[in-house]
Amino acid sequence: MFKRLFNRNDLFGIISFAKKERIDKQYYVTTEKDILTKESAEDIYKKAENFLIQIKILINELHTENIEKIRKKFASLFEN
Repeated sequence: MFKRLFNRNDLFGIISFAKKERIDKQYYVTTEKDILTKESAEDIYKKAENFLIQIKILINELHTENIEKIRKKFASLFEN
Protein backbone atom coordinates (compact mmCIF):
# COMPACT_ATOMS: atom_id res chain seq x y z
CA MET A 1 0.00 0.00 0.00
CA PHE A 2 2.84 2.41 0.74
CA LYS A 3 4.15 1.91 -2.76
CA ARG A 4 0.87 2.27 -4.59
CA LEU A 5 -1.02 4.82 -2.52
CA PHE A 6 1.73 7.06 -1.21
CA ASN A 7 4.60 6.45 -3.66
CA ARG A 8 6.88 5.75 -0.70
CA ASN A 9 9.25 2.97 -1.73
CA ASP A 10 11.43 3.72 1.29
CA LEU A 11 8.62 2.89 3.73
CA PHE A 12 7.72 -0.19 1.72
CA GLY A 13 11.34 -1.34 1.94
CA ILE A 14 11.49 -0.87 5.70
CA ILE A 15 8.24 -2.72 6.38
CA SER A 16 9.15 -5.53 3.96
CA PHE A 17 12.52 -5.98 5.67
CA ALA A 18 10.86 -6.07 9.09
CA LYS A 19 8.34 -8.67 7.96
CA LYS A 20 11.05 -10.88 6.48
CA GLU A 21 13.16 -10.60 9.62
CA ARG A 22 10.23 -11.46 11.88
CA ILE A 23 9.31 -14.51 9.82
CA ASP A 24 12.92 -15.67 9.57
CA LYS A 25 13.54 -15.32 13.29
CA GLN A 26 10.23 -16.83 14.34
CA TYR A 27 9.78 -19.77 12.00
CA TYR A 28 13.14 -20.96 10.71
CA VAL A 29 16.04 -22.69 12.37
CA THR A 30 18.90 -20.27 12.67
CA THR A 31 22.53 -20.78 11.86
CA GLU A 32 25.34 -19.06 13.66
CA LYS A 33 25.34 -16.16 11.20
CA ASP A 34 21.56 -15.67 11.58
CA ILE A 35 21.50 -15.50 15.37
CA LEU A 36 20.00 -12.27 16.64
CA THR A 37 22.88 -10.22 17.92
CA LYS A 38 22.81 -7.01 19.88
CA GLU A 39 23.90 -5.12 16.75
CA SER A 40 21.17 -6.60 14.55
CA ALA A 41 18.56 -5.98 17.25
CA GLU A 42 19.67 -2.34 17.49
CA ASP A 43 19.53 -2.05 13.69
CA ILE A 44 15.99 -3.43 13.59
CA TYR A 45 14.99 -1.09 16.43
CA LYS A 46 16.42 1.95 14.63
CA LYS A 47 14.62 1.00 11.41
CA ALA A 48 11.34 0.62 13.30
CA GLU A 49 11.84 3.96 15.01
CA ASN A 50 12.59 5.62 11.66
CA PHE A 51 9.52 3.97 10.13
CA LEU A 52 7.27 5.37 12.87
CA ILE A 53 8.71 8.86 12.46
CA GLN A 54 8.16 8.73 8.70
CA ILE A 55 4.57 7.54 9.18
CA LYS A 56 3.88 10.41 11.59
CA ILE A 57 5.29 12.87 9.06
CA LEU A 58 3.15 11.32 6.34
CA ILE A 59 0.03 11.62 8.51
CA ASN A 60 0.80 15.24 9.37
CA GLU A 61 1.16 16.08 5.67
CA LEU A 62 -2.27 14.70 4.80
CA HIS A 63 -4.76 17.33 3.78
CA THR A 64 -8.27 17.06 2.41
CA GLU A 65 -7.11 17.15 -1.21
CA ASN A 66 -4.44 14.50 -0.59
CA ILE A 67 -6.93 12.26 1.18
CA GLU A 68 -9.33 12.46 -1.74
CA LYS A 69 -6.56 11.49 -4.21
CA ILE A 70 -5.55 8.57 -1.99
CA ARG A 71 -9.16 7.40 -1.71
CA LYS A 72 -9.46 7.38 -5.50
CA LYS A 73 -6.20 5.43 -5.87
CA PHE A 74 -7.36 2.96 -3.23
CA ALA A 75 -10.71 2.44 -4.93
CA SER A 76 -8.99 1.90 -8.29
CA LEU A 77 -6.91 -0.92 -6.80
CA PHE A 78 -10.07 -2.96 -6.30
CA GLU A 79 -11.82 -2.12 -9.56
CA ASN A 80 -9.76 -4.56 -11.63
